[in-house]
Amino acid sequence: MTAAFVPARQPDDPALLACGDAALRSLTAVLNAGGAEPDGPLAAARALVEAADPAALRAAVLHPLFRHWRSTLDARVKIGAGDRISAWLDSLPRLLLAPALLARDDFARVRVPLVRGDQLRVPGLPRHLVVRPGTDPSVVVSREGGELRVERDGVTETFPAGILAAAGLGESRRPVLAGTPVELDATDPWVEEVLAGVNATPSPPPYPPRDIRPVPDATRVEAVFSRAAGLIGRAWPDCLAELTTHVRLVVPFTSALMEGWTSLSHLGAIFLRAVSGDDVPHPVRFTAERLVHEAAHTRLYVLSVRTRFFAEGGQHRLLSSPLRKDARPAAGVYHAAFVLARVAVVMARAAAVTGDERFAERGHECHAEFREAQDTLATSGALSEAGTELLEEAAAHAASPASGRVSGARAEGEGT
Repeated sequence: MTAAFVPARQPDDPALLACGDAALRSLTAVLNAGGAEPDGPLAAARALVEAADPAALRAAVLHPLFRHWRSTLDARVKIGAGDRISAWLDSLPRLLLAPALLARDDFARVRVPLVRGDQLRVPGLPRHLVVRPGTDPSVVVSREGGELRVERDGVTETFPAGILAAAGLGESRRPVLAGTPVELDATDPWVEEVLAGVNATPSPPPYPPRDIRPVPDATRVEAVFSRAAGLIGRAWPDCLAELTTHVRLVVPFTSALMEGWTSLSHLGAIFLRAVSGDDVPHPVRFTAERLVHEAAHTRLYVLSVRTRFFAEGGQHRLLSSPLRKDARPAAGVYHAAFVLARVAVVMARAAAVTGDERFAERGHECHAEFREAQDTLATSGALSEAGTELLEEAAAHAASPASGRVSGARAEGEGT
């Protein structure tokens, strides 16, 4: 069987490696197609790749901000926007700085754009570096003899080489899901642009206009998200392990209408509603379910790179969905089925860990909705053999979700 319902906790999971290989080929295509200007961004990017730690380079191109950069570059090339293409290429060294900083070798001077005035933000590292005030919107970064050198407006500051990779406290610490490398942030300008674009997209009937607002300070919601991740880890450790290798960024937002989403264009990012006790009765339970829900979408997208789940043209057939009011393409209903089965398992296991029967009740609801979606898909003729097999495996796990070993002691109150 080419795809499995159970979580893949290893970072060398074949499906995830296939995604990384595709992203690396995409990066290589850009570097080989660009000009040879010795001081240009592509030359800087090539130097960073040459100095990079290979595993960290793969992680960098799997980051959703790299995927956003690459898809935006393609869109600008398609319409022939020369000036905008050049400006966009300037951002590439920021995305590739992490693997060079994590390697042992020094690297020569590369120009990297700043974010929000004075911040050197490097996707994939746990800190932002706040540099000296200045007028230049970029800095020249190098590493020599164990020192990180950052030059702005002709003045150079030196820092310990590992400063950006240190998860210490302070204003530059990036919020994360506690105990994981998953970033928790909605303030990168590219992310804010994505949220603004979602708001600007007309909602299909009968849904009202979108009202998404990014959470400006993720440290305020870090505790709830971290407790939710911890609950998942106690209920189904492999599920959290998979999440931490597939998901790189959680984007918290507020909304009265939307709860979250994941997309191919930002694979590796989860956009998730941040809630408190004023919004929902049990914010940790709500957040844990949504994390599992969106991470399951991410996993299915990753599996789809290597496995064909639909018969020819089947993914486009319109079907009823247990999660939507309107008819959905079979691909959307398939995603709903996979997600519902994953959530059903986690909810049942969480009930066993916490003793909170509200988890079990939610698990039963998700299982019923899963069976509805599975029955619809089974009679649609839309699925391939692999697609049918995966749903059958999901059904077996969701029907006895507490089977297998449940790790962790009973923790009263985790449902709140």
